Amino acid sequence: MRTQFRVAARSFVPSVVVVVLSLAAVAQDIQHAPVPQSIQCRADATAWVKADAVHKATYRTLELESAELVACDDSDRDYRLLYRNALMVIQAEYKHRLLDFLNRHGMLDAFVAEDEGGKR
Repeated sequence: MRTQFRVAARSFVPSVVVVVLSLAAVAQDIQHAPVPQSIQCRADATAWVKADAVHKATYRTLELESAELVACDDSDRDYRLLYRNALMVIQAEYKHRLLDFLNRHGMLDAFVAEDEGGKR
């Protein structure tokens, strides 16, 4: 009886492995519809890239949106270029605002001097 069980188990296990691997291969080819979060991510990123909203948003809003775009980038990999473009637009706005602040307060020369002195 045990011998029959072993023979049956030996032929059954490889069959199960083949079926499981086949199902895994088929599952990889299935394209799922984007989840609502992905749709919202894409809409937000598109709005930040195309609109003048980045100039009107507060610094804190830009920080929050940057964090959301990074999360979108991680979860919706097919649209990474869109999210990274939106992040670059926001980062350019950060840079512009910080340089304007340094200029308005006469701090740009001190910043440059410290940077050239190796303080980073």
